[in-house]
Amino acid sequence: MTSASQAGITIIGGGLAGLSLGILLRQAQIPVLVHEAGCYPRNKVCGEFISGAGQALINQIGILPRLKGKAMEVKTVAIFSATDCLQSSTLPVPALAISRLDLDFQMALQFQDLQGELKTGSRFTGQRGNPGIVFATGRRPQTYSGEFRYFGLKAHFSELELASDLELHFGHEGYVGLLRLPGGMVNVCGLFRARDALPDLSQTWKERLSGKKGSPLSRRMASAKEVDSSFCSVAALGVGTFFPQFNPSEFSVGDSMLMIPPFTGNGMSIAFETAALALPHLVNYLKSGNWENARLNLYNSYRSLLNSRMRAAYAVQWMMFQPGLQALLLKLLKRRPSLLNTIFRLTR
Repeated sequence: MTSASQAGITIIGGGLAGLSLGILLRQAQIPVLVHEAGCYPRNKVCGEFISGAGQALINQIGILPRLKGKAMEVKTVAIFSATDCLQSSTLPVPALAISRLDLDFQMALQFQDLQGELKTGSRFTGQRGNPGIVFATGRRPQTYSGEFRYFGLKAHFSELELASDLELHFGHEGYVGLLRLPGGMVNVCGLFRARDALPDLSQTWKERLSGKKGSPLSRRMASAKEVDSSFCSVAALGVGTFFPQFNPSEFSVGDSMLMIPPFTGNGMSIAFETAALALPHLVNYLKSGNWENARLNLYNSYRSLLNSRMRAAYAVQWMMFQPGLQALLLKLLKRRPSLLNTIFRLTR
């Protein structure tokens, strides 16, 4: 068999999008080389929540048997303000909860079992935009501009009781999601904003994830115990611009192409979906040799599938960080529980 490093497709980045695409290409018997700067297993800032089309796609890539005992269904959701519970309901369609520590690792094993070539601790040094090069390096840091900086925090906790499989807690400076995971663990992941840099974040992150004193979130977190080495953070998040990262001169998938606003909980699904969208264009490129057509056709596919979803997602995300509009939206969610289902459908 010809080495994937000598022919076929090279993918830069071994996260969900990169590994998904690598697995799909190997299923089509196409040689693939994946460069991953880090190593597996590793924690990543992520809601660890798969919903929408992503659930069908993880079945397509054949990873579900490996996830037995590592994933669980998410059926119920509760929404909290800084003072009380606004609503408890059932998700329109059950979602899936799984730790990125487990998922990325199992996908890497799946890719290698299919004879894909995976280089960890490896940074790509070739020419960007060359034919056959796919970028799946994750979201690109945003240059700070405007009034606020946005950042994400995440850690796993034990001894944390939830009222629903998923809880969403809102405050003026951000929101926090609490998600049940197998084995009695809870993923606590939040998106926040601040006017200035936060040099003490490594010491104060748990306070931010715990909410203001006396809030439902702080009561939840009072007895929670952090799982060792599970904390991670990410800064320079761009959450307010439509298609902020897509560069038509490159062939990109996942967050390298665009980052759907985190509030939707649909980022993992977008990783799988963009990989599936990219597959036929790469197959056609290998047949025709026309890389420019592959890039442009991929871009048009993204726009066609994701345009309306992204606009709805950014509108809701923007409202969540405007105190007055957030209060109005939370009030509407309390009075009209069906609104959550509407938002869920619009962003999937």
